[in-house]
Amino acid sequence: MKQNPILTTYTTPFGAYPFNSIKDEHYREAFEIAIAEKRAEIDAIINNPEEATFENTILALEDCGQSLEKVCGIFFNLQHAESNDEIMAISKEVIPKLSELSTYIILSKPLFERIKAVYDKKDRLNLDEEEARILQNCYEGFAESGALLDEAGKKRLEELSQKLSRHSLLYGQNTLKDQKRFRLHIIRSVFVYILQMRRMLKECLRAV
Repeated sequence: MKQNPILTTYTTPFGAYPFNSIKDEHYREAFEIAIAEKRAEIDAIINNPEEATFENTILALEDCGQSLEKVCGIFFNLQHAESNDEIMAISKEVIPKLSELSTYIILSKPLFERIKAVYDKKDRLNLDEEEARILQNCYEGFAESGALLDEAGKKRLEELSQKLSRHSLLYGQNTLKDQKRFRLHIIRSVFVYILQMRRMLKECLRAV
């Protein structure tokens, strides 16, 4: 089976996205693989039988989900720059799944317990400034996103997150459709002349 080009190691100049090899149908498969991969990485952190440490919990969280980050980087930039009906259909499928994954991570009680265990002993870990900042951001990010809520609060937050993702998706797609419908109609030659002069001025300034 041929490997999905989105998930390969890029040999393009400067590691640029190989858009010439990527078809719309590749995104759906890439998201499915990358979401499952990140969830497995999160579960591995949660189920680690060893005592929670900065390395096996905080850094592990920082490093997980690289494939998903790659897929999202390509897909959502393309969606905003050159969308089509298939891209919009894919986003309608994957955004709720991404929201579900995010909620699963943020509201995971055993995961937050490991994070808190490391945070509570931060003064004894001899962390450097960068590591201390990573730990602080990790703990506060989870706490402020709902990890400290009771079960009823978490359930309500999960419902609101799914609802927000659906409405955000609808708003974003309507905005993209509106942008694609936009046309600039110039009916007077003087306006054309002004636009040409502005373009020439920009080119002159660029050349300085």
